[in-house]
Amino acid sequence: MAYGSYRLQFLHISDIHGKGPRESEPWRRRRVLGDHWRRNLETIQQEEGAIQFVFFTGDAAHSGGPLEYEGLTDFFTGICTELHLGLDRLFVVPGNHDIDRNAQKQVWESMRSRLGVTSDLLGVSRWMAGIGKPPLGFDDKWRTAILERQNSYRHWVRDTLNQPDQAPEGLGYRRTVDLPLWQFPVQVIGLDTSWLCGDDADAGRLLVTENQAARHLFDDNGNPFPGLRIVLMHHPLHELADKADIRRLLAENADLVLRGHLHQTEISEWVDPDRRLRELAVGSLYEGGLADKYGNSCQFVRLDLDSNGRPIEAVVRFRTFSPRAGHWYDDNSIYRDTKDGRCTWTFGTSLDPRKPNPFSPWDPRPEQCFGRAGVFQRLESAFDERRSAWLVGDWRIGKSMVLLAWEKRLRERGIVAKLVSGQGPAGVSAGQFVQTVTGLDSPSDPDGAADRLIDWINAISVSGVPPVALVDEVESIVQTCDVRFFDRLRDLIGRVCFVFSSKEAPDEVFSNNNKASPITNKMEAVWIGLLEPGGTDATIRIGADQLGPGDADLMRHWCGDHSFFLQLLGRSLVEARRRAGSPADGLTEFQEQANSHLRTLWRTLPANYQSALRDAARGLPATAGVLRRRGLVTADGNPFGEIFAAWLRGPE
Repeated sequence: MAYGSYRLQFLHISDIHGKGPRESEPWRRRRVLGDHWRRNLETIQQEEGAIQFVFFTGDAAHSGGPLEYEGLTDFFTGICTELHLGLDRLFVVPGNHDIDRNAQKQVWESMRSRLGVTSDLLGVSRWMAGIGKPPLGFDDKWRTAILERQNSYRHWVRDTLNQPDQAPEGLGYRRTVDLPLWQFPVQVIGLDTSWLCGDDADAGRLLVTENQAARHLFDDNGNPFPGLRIVLMHHPLHELADKADIRRLLAENADLVLRGHLHQTEISEWVDPDRRLRELAVGSLYEGGLADKYGNSCQFVRLDLDSNGRPIEAVVRFRTFSPRAGHWYDDNSIYRDTKDGRCTWTFGTSLDPRKPNPFSPWDPRPEQCFGRAGVFQRLESAFDERRSAWLVGDWRIGKSMVLLAWEKRLRERGIVAKLVSGQGPAGVSAGQFVQTVTGLDSPSDPDGAADRLIDWINAISVSGVPPVALVDEVESIVQTCDVRFFDRLRDLIGRVCFVFSSKEAPDEVFSNNNKASPITNKMEAVWIGLLEPGGTDATIRIGADQLGPGDADLMRHWCGDHSFFLQLLGRSLVEARRRAGSPADGLTEFQEQANSHLRTLWRTLPANYQSALRDAARGLPATAGVLRRRGLVTADGNPFGEIFAAWLRGPE
């Protein structure tokens, strides 16, 4: 199951081997590509819905002669008409059978001979791109002459299909397609792998050239093009002499490679520790020799994409011609898990198992405190004015992370700052609190403990700059310490700056312990809620090299701007990919953990807030300001993320 923001559907075909008037058995071609083929297209469209592109990956003709392209235009036009597409949505590349081997034969033989002995493939790449002089032993006239062997193919593409940008001067092309309502473009990149073809020993002697690939993968400033990047080519990479360089460029700058040539369907991935290349090969649409006795094939492909155009999941539907029965059918024979001709292909990332999971929901890290600029501005102002502050927010909303980050900032400025937690020894008694903050033995009674705190303040205060005591989970300290101790702490504000944190408002912390508060009116209450603008994206970016396609969209959808849930889902998604699982596996694990937390949170809410939140999940925005301050609902009154909304819509 994919969770994509966009969906692209296309037909992938290759290797039709048109012979034009030289076709000796036209009835065999019609048996494969006549009425049964049209019914095949009807079936795909009726069952899959609208198709946006047709990609043809080479060998339109049989031997590159001009007469062989006769009739091909009608065939491709018929496909586009059947799929309700214009010819501008048909993309083609040449194959080895689109080369006229009789044209410029001496030039080809000379080039292949020189390429067999030269070590300067970089020089060849630059020269073919029009940069610099030809390498030693090469004639400059060869650069244009070698491409004349594709003249019939290029004429067909430019003048008959009326797609001149797919057969420009030089090697390869790129076209940017903007689809209606899509926020990113589709980059279709056609690479010419066939320009050096010429005999039956081509494998291992062909070149794409780095400059051809780079010209169409990068803009004029050397930046990768935005959006979805689909590369069309005829030959598999292992048949290229420059396969290592081209594989690296494609793995880093293309999302999917489509190819033909070998007449065999294959889904493959190449992976190294830093990159991954995904390739989809289709069999022949019409095998030139075996004709209707061969299991000719085509592919329907559905890509689910994230909001940046990165593929999340592909469903590949294999359709094969039956030589015996003469019809096209869903082929389950290619892969073990194929069902109804469909194979699901999840796009993951290459994870280095030595790298730790970057997300840490249970162990806050100060360097990951994002989206709290407003909070820090208030803490900064309070410190400058020698005031104290009280952070208020639900469990796991991010209070501890704010305290850790604030302590780090203060220490970097040379200010004495000490962070303690009421859940530790500091919550046992007033004496233990002072001892934990100061590191000094302290009397246990309120006045003795306060006096020891004053001794510490006097000893460390420099130039009138007060120390800062940060206290997480202050509820335990309020519970165990006498009110007299807080009377004394109130009198020290200014000489020391306190930053307390609790799940409840300051006055409620004291009233819940049947105590009157002598200090809360001296401390500024600062609510910790959802992340401020930019905080969510910054949180997601900490896992950029370990999250997969679509994971960022999942995090935004399910977690909104909630710091803890973003970290929790991020960690689950990374762990799922480490186990070679899918985003759905990570989401399931996340929901189980999140639901446990939400049940705990729910028990702390009064009935009127519970009712308002359930209404919000059903479309009636919550208006209670406290729910927004607590980060339970967004500014417009809706649950902060789908994880909370789905939980609220569940059974009572």
